[in-house]
Order: sequence, then C-alpha cells, then structure tokens
Amino acid sequence: MDRTTRTAQTAAAKRAAAAKQVAAVNQAAAAKQVAAAKQVAASNQITAAKQTTAPTRTKTAERVTAPKRTKAASRTPGVDRTQPAAQTATPADEPIGAFFRRVRKGLHLTLAQAAGSGSGAGLSRFERGATDLSVASAVEVMHNLMLDAHDLMYWQDKQQGSWPLAVPSLLNQAAAAKLAPLLARYLAAHQADRDTPLQAAARLVADCGTQPLAPARHLTPAEEQAVADLLRYPDSWNTLQTSLLIAATPYASRELLGLLLERLAKLGEAQKGHGIWGLMQRLDALGWAIIGRNDSKLLARLGAVLAQQEADRVPANVNWQCACLVLRRGITWAKAPTPANTAALTRTLDLTDRYARAPIGNRARHLMQARQAGARTWSNPALSDRPEDPTLGFDARRGYTDGPQLGVLRRRLGLTMTQAAVGWSSSTQSRFEHGESALGFGRVLALYQRLEQSNLFSNWVEGPLNRHARLQNELQEVRVHPKRFTPADAAVMMQRIAEQNAGAPAWMTLIEQEGARQVFANEGILPESDADPAVVRAVMSGTAAVTFWPDNAAKAMNDFIYNAGTLAQIESTYRRTVLSPRTTGANMMAFDWSNFAKFIGDNRDAAFAARMQRDMAARPLVDLLPNPGASYAVAELILAYTVAPSQTVIDALVALVADMRFLGNTFRAEFYPEWLESVGIPRAAFKG
Repeated sequence: MDRTTRTAQTAAAKRAAAAKQVAAVNQAAAAKQVAAAKQVAASNQITAAKQTTAPTRTKTAERVTAPKRTKAASRTPGVDRTQPAAQTATPADEPIGAFFRRVRKGLHLTLAQAAGSGSGAGLSRFERGATDLSVASAVEVMHNLMLDAHDLMYWQDKQQGSWPLAVPSLLNQAAAAKLAPLLARYLAAHQADRDTPLQAAARLVADCGTQPLAPARHLTPAEEQAVADLLRYPDSWNTLQTSLLIAATPYASRELLGLLLERLAKLGEAQKGHGIWGLMQRLDALGWAIIGRNDSKLLARLGAVLAQQEADRVPANVNWQCACLVLRRGITWAKAPTPANTAALTRTLDLTDRYARAPIGNRARHLMQARQAGARTWSNPALSDRPEDPTLGFDARRGYTDGPQLGVLRRRLGLTMTQAAVGWSSSTQSRFEHGESALGFGRVLALYQRLEQSNLFSNWVEGPLNRHARLQNELQEVRVHPKRFTPADAAVMMQRIAEQNAGAPAWMTLIEQEGARQVFANEGILPESDADPAVVRAVMSGTAAVTFWPDNAAKAMNDFIYNAGTLAQIESTYRRTVLSPRTTGANMMAFDWSNFAKFIGDNRDAAFAARMQRDMAARPLVDLLPNPGASYAVAELILAYTVAPSQTVIDALVALVADMRFLGNTFRAEFYPEWLESVGIPRAAFKG
C-alpha cells in the first residue's frame, strides 16, 4: 500500500468519525424541527378551516392580477394559486408574503397601489399566506414596491435551509470557527434531502472548510469524481458550488485542477466582454489552489487564462482590475519567490484585507505556506471528464422562472423530480418542467431554494426589475459618449421613466427624472440649472412617512438629495435612508457613507460630521470588496478632517491613494484627489 493510499484512507476514517458526531447533532436538531413543524401544520389547518373564500373565486381573482401583456402566461392551465405561498417556510422564516407586506407598509402604499393592474384583495391574501401569486403578478408588485433581485437574494439568505451567502468569504478568511455553526444549521435543515448530490457537496465543504489546511491530504477518487460532475456546467454554478470549489480544490489532483481550469477558460471565452464577477471569484479560488502546488504546467496555463481575462474585462471593471492583479502577483511569486516578489505579494494581500475589513487573504497565505513546505500535485488518472450534455443548454429566449429552464438546472445538479419538488408532487414538477403548467411565485422561490439558486434572481430580466440599475447603465452611456445624445434623447428618457414608474409613488418618478436631467446637464446636453425647489419639496413631502427603504429607492433618494437638496434636507434624508431598515449589502452601504461624507466635507459641517462618525462606529461594515472598502475608508478620513483638520489625516489620504495605485485601482487613484480637493485638501498633496 503506497503512501498516497494510506493518507487517503486515514483521512476518510477521520471524516467518517466526524460525520457520526455531526449526524447525532443533526438528528437532534431535525427532531426539534419536526416537532415545530407539526405545531405550524396544526395552526395552518385551523387557519384553513376558517377560510370562507371559495377556491374558484380565489382562482378567478388571481387571473386578473397579471399585467395585460403577460395575461396569457398567467392563465396557463395547471397553475394552483389557492395554495399558500408560505406553506414551505420553516418556523423561523419570514414568509415572502409577510416580507412584501412589511415593505408595502414601510412605503405607506395601499394594497391597490402595490397590486397595480392586479387585485388588491388577491395581494392581501398573498401577504397573509392564504394563497400564492403568479410570477407575473408578483413581479409587478415588486416593481411597485421598488424591490429588485438583490432584495429577494437578501430575503432568501435569511431563510432556514438556504446556503449562506457568507460561506465563500468565510472560506477565504479560513474562518473555521464562524463557518462551523453556519454549516451545521444548514445541514440540520436538510436531513430530509441529505442523499442529493448538493447535500453531499455541502458535507464535503463542511469537512474541508472547517479543518486547518493539510497539504498532505488528498480528496478520494470518489470525492474527486463527485466534484468534477457537480461542477460540469460553470455558467450555472450557484453559491454552494462556488463554495465547493474554494473548499475542495486545495486537496485536488492535477487532473481535477486542470479540468476545472479549462472549464473556466471556456466560460470566459463564451462570456467575452462581460464583467461577470462570479467568473473572477471562481478563477481566483482555483488559481490559488494551483499556486499552492508545485506544478509548472498548471501554473503556466493559469497565467495564460488570467491574461486573457485581463485583456477582455479589466479596462471596464474596477473590481476585476484589483482581483486580477492580486492573482497575477501570486503567479509571479510562485514562479520566482524572490524577496521583492514576496514583499509585493505580502503587501497586496495585507491591503486587500485592510480595505475589505476582513482577512480575505488568509486562504492565499495558507496556500503560499503549503507551496513553501513542498506541497506537490498528485495524480488521479481514473478521473473522468464527462462531456456536457447537449440537451442541457439554457434557452436564451426563456426566463429563469420558466419550467423548462429550471428543469435543465435540476438535471445539471443531478436531482430527481421527487428531490426537486418542495411540498408538491413529482408529477406537478414534471408538468412544470414540460411547460404544461406553471408554479406560483412562492413555489418558484421554494424551488430556487432547493436548487440553491439565489444568484439566479438577477436573471429575471424580462420583468420590470432592476429598473434603477438599468437607468444608471443608460446614464453611464451618456457620460461616456455625450456627443451621441441630444436634448430630444433626454426628453425621451424622461417620458420613459414616467411610463415605467406608472404604478410607483410620484416621488420616485421625480427623483429619477431629476437625476437624469442632471446627467444631461453636466455633459452640456441640457442647460445647467438647479433643481426646481418645488420638486425637492414634493420629494421630501412624499417620502416623509417612509419607514422601510428597498435598496433601489434608497439609492435613488440619496443620489437625488445629494445633488439637489439643502444641508438640512441632506441630513434628514441621511437619517431616514442610511440609518433606517433597508434591504442592501455592505458594499452598497459603503458607497452611501462616502457620498454623504463628501457632502458634509464640502459644507465644512463639523457637527454633522461628528454625528456621522458616531453612526459609522455603531454600524461598522465588514467583508467588503476592496473598491467600496476604499470608499468607506475615504469617508472615515473625510469626516475626521472635517471635525479636526490635520496633516495626519492628509497623510493618511495620500497613503490611501498610493494604496489604490499599488492595487491597480487607477480609477480611484485619479478620482480621489479631485474629489478631496473640494473638502479643503490641496490637490498638490497627491502628486507623485
């Protein structure tokens, strides 16, 4: 028996012992969940018995909730809208209907306003969990509530049984103590479907990710084949699959590493010209696993693939720019670990940690140590590279709520019809996948959770979601190519904003129209003028009662008031958006903090700056991308300079700009000096 076989058997024995301990904990947790579920079921039966609305009346009411342009889809035979959307929720979850109600109440919208062309009564039943909505109806409601894909993603992340969005970052931080309880809760919630390939992958992530890196450890041939099979289609990898890539590849054979690298290279070529962050995240994870092994051929191929990604995407995306530079310095160090290359890579990892507000470079450091300790790739000639099934391609003409599209995804993940169905029959799942019937909105969300596909929410492009993001993209075109646009184009955009916001509050239309006008004015396409005070008053009056801010609404409001409001209006908006409950991530909050800090600095308001310093200290942001992390650091320094101007703060800002140059963030390195000049810091300080 050779050393490799003995090592693999020893590792397998340890994993088996650990698995028994985890199973005991999971069984106890599952027993508690079953008891709680029985209580909920009993309560639901009582509630159902009290319902006085006939099922046929409910179904008829729901048919009119869809917008006219999608009416045919909403009448698809087989849609069962009498089933509660919340019936698949676990006891600790917030049902999707309750979430919609919380947002609607926070925006002070009536049921009729939120329902739009649909039925207010039908929306009320959905909010109470008594019935479901069609996907088309729910998308219209989301439009009127100013919710988008990210809001759904953050909502689902809070539900029991969803793969935590934090796992990839925690794996990069080598934060085993934080990972272990997260993954234990997830596995406990999935005892009923523990035999699926996804749950086998989850257990492997827990096994690899909650242990210190052991360079001598190898995946077993069976584990390698399972990883290769589950990661066969990188264009649809979910967060769990990305977590598997990060956790398992440090122990992979040269065959598996090479196979996965070629799959990512092929994906990059297919998506050429599109700055898709998930692709860089995965290439970074795989790249550091390759760096950790002394394999010159794999390292050379990694360098070539990275160079192609930089040529295709870096010029258009700051985050790609930084991520590619970090990996490139890792490759340079691996090829020639000289003192200079070591110092450059060490500083690079330290700076990414600093601006990310989290030790995201720890995995890379551990793999550097493994390489220095003499870790070598090992061979698994039995690994089979099973080709892609040509029948499992996505149809670009279909949305990601369509049954046939989700059927392709289910088959890619190796789940049976029965395993995919969540509270409904396999025959219902089959009819849905064959396009013979539709699932209601709540059931589609439950299916997304079973398939671990929260990242697919962003692909609902056919509905009126992400409208603020699309508007910002169009305005960016105006900024980049102003000579292509005329005042007539501005008028067309204003009219389209009004039409798209027909079901939204009037203040949202005013905000977006004023923001668009300012962009056209800044580029000389429209005459420059201050915002109409009456418009500002109307927006402030219309938003006075808002107590919950969807991210789109908060961003639009903050951009508007930053450019058009008085100092008193700015502070009022700051307290009602930045400091109020809202659906957003840390990266977007970092940009909000920096915008408000810049305005405070422009106005030299030391008292407001001091209050904002206290607010930031009470709500610290962590786990950021380096680019928004730098904006967050700039906000802190602007506030410090506004409260107490000093050379020390100027020196810190100069150092930050130098850090951005070193990290390859040329955009920030050029942008910050111009930005900081307006708060009283001489531009000459940033020379050299």
